Amino acid sequence: MRVIDPAKRKLTDIECKNAMPRLSADGELKPRKLSDGHGLNLEIRKDGKFWYYAFRHMGKQLKLNLGPYPSVSIDEAREMHEQAWALVRNGDDPRNTPISYLHRARAKAKARKDTQ
Repeated sequence: MRVIDPAKRKLTDIECKNAMPRLSADGELKPRKLSDGHGLNLEIRKDGKFWYYAFRHMGKQLKLNLGPYPSVSIDEAREMHEQAWALVRNGDDPRNTPISYLHRARAKAKARKDTQ
């Protein structure tokens, strides 16, 4: 059985912080992707930096958006990625579970609203 080896992670927080979109020959900013391994990526666009998990489910290439950087730290993104990776390994679609930053934020807001 395959496991995610933490020693093989490729990105550091400093690399994420300093990453900039690419400048094309015509002077436009082009999106850039930095891989942390096992499908976890940081996409750098002109409107910000975003974590996502690229995976295959039922023969289709899919993406699970995990949240914006730096709101979602590299450690949090890795934690969410490991949860999603385990679901994919078991044949489930992680997009149907509350893993991402957005799902967590909505759950916190709902909990606050319910307590008021």
